[in-house]
Amino acid sequence: MGKRGKRRRAKERLRQQQSRDSLSTTTETGNNNKRDPWPPVLRWWWAVLATIFLGVGCSLLLVYFLPSVILIYAGIAVLLVGLWFEPWKLVFRLACMLIIMGAVAAFTFGVVLKPAPLIVRAQIVDGAYPPGTSIGGIHWNPSLRDLRVQFENDTGEDYEQADFHVQIDANILGKGQVGNLPGLTFEENELQARRTLVGEDGGKIVVPLPVLQNHYRLRCDKIPRYNSLEVTFAVALSDLPKITSVRVEGQYRGNMRIRKVKTAVSVR
Repeated sequence: MGKRGKRRRAKERLRQQQSRDSLSTTTETGNNNKRDPWPPVLRWWWAVLATIFLGVGCSLLLVYFLPSVILIYAGIAVLLVGLWFEPWKLVFRLACMLIIMGAVAAFTFGVVLKPAPLIVRAQIVDGAYPPGTSIGGIHWNPSLRDLRVQFENDTGEDYEQADFHVQIDANILGKGQVGNLPGLTFEENELQARRTLVGEDGGKIVVPLPVLQNHYRLRCDKIPRYNSLEVTFAVALSDLPKITSVRVEGQYRGNMRIRKVKTAVSVR
């Protein structure tokens, strides 16, 4: 009987050990037991998927802003779901989720919803410049007046890839920059006219004719933070009554995304 009792106790201990092994994947949360729902092969599925979403979203943020933001939020959602079902202590999981939600709030209000306004102003400089005055590469005379258009960046972030189309209700007789921001260009020769003459030998001569235009496209690589791009347009004194507003349409990159601008500002 002694040997049989020992064998019986050994079998009972073996069954208890097997029972403990089968419950090893069960974790206690508060007063409830929560079974691990994931097989070992899929243990870190959420971490891999979240890494892919976040990596792709962050790498393409400067190129495709809206799709990248959607990927980033999807990666964060997967991360939160995976953490919630992990068999870790509740306090640790809640702490990790709280940190993630803080990062979400910072990203939302610091990037997605952060404004990047462009202030556009226009004014006519009072009076005429003395003969021989040169401003913005324009040689002024008493028959010309100075129309200033200012694009102001009043934020702490640089604006890049500025591309604006400026139009007024009068011919522009000259244009230039007031200041020294690098990378400013004006698109020339949008309108072209030619006159064909016949030479003494009967050959045709094509002569390009200057064409006045009331609009220009200007591009600037960067408008620095707390700075402005200021351009000057020379207009005829006789055209001043017609110039009541300046129309601006275009785009620029501010706070990692393309911003559109379409406005008509009154000339002061």
